[in-house]
Amino acid sequence: MRLLTVFRLLLVAGAFALGLASIAPTEAEAASGIYIHTGLGFGTFSGDALRIHEAAPDVPVIGEGCCPGGGFAFDLRAGFAFFHLVAPEFIFTGDIFGMGSARGTGGAGFVGGGIRLFPLGIFELAGMPFDIPIDLSFGFDLGYTIVGKDFAYTGSFISFDGALEYRFSDLFGLGARLMYAVPSYGDFVYTDFNNNLGTCLDSSANFTGPIIAEASASCSGSGPSAAYVSPSVYASFVIDLF
Repeated sequence: MRLLTVFRLLLVAGAFALGLASIAPTEAEAASGIYIHTGLGFGTFSGDALRIHEAAPDVPVIGEGCCPGGGFAFDLRAGFAFFHLVAPEFIFTGDIFGMGSARGTGGAGFVGGGIRLFPLGIFELAGMPFDIPIDLSFGFDLGYTIVGKDFAYTGSFISFDGALEYRFSDLFGLGARLMYAVPSYGDFVYTDFNNNLGTCLDSSANFTGPIIAEASASCSGSGPSAAYVSPSVYASFVIDLF
């Protein structure tokens, strides 16, 4: 059901962008130079192994209510596009879930970088600029991630995203993005992140106890499996230095 909702959002965004294209100024170009994307949207984690809520002191909730739900997402990206075609990119995605719920608010963050590809830039590079101000791009990123509430997990992630953007001018645009991230969490869960205390996870990502300092932990289990999906809308600002 969640994927169906996401696809509907993308179809609406695509129809909106194509509608704008019919009244668009044709001189707008794809991103070139420094760009900054600031986005707002929705984010959700899948799976039931990412146990962040506490049933009792240092005992996680199992089953329903165990894990992060859907929440508000903020997305920031910055890069430098070369030849309207490719860009190294920095990303930060923050997610706040559980606002107003009985279990309280938790959060997650993804910080890293990678590369963004602008396939329509091939036409401009070949001297055949696309005659409508629509830009399409795909991002591939990796970096550091953290998620938690009563318990916290850290690790690395890889992410993929597709973005469709309407260019009002060479300097400004609005777009829609779908991000899919695959975190790889470590086999140590923090029960007290501020003091670097926690416990190891076994091969099924269950807490093993006792509570120890992260620096002295010698874990041999597996981190919890999860995936993160976030549809969002964003504003695009471009500074062409050349």
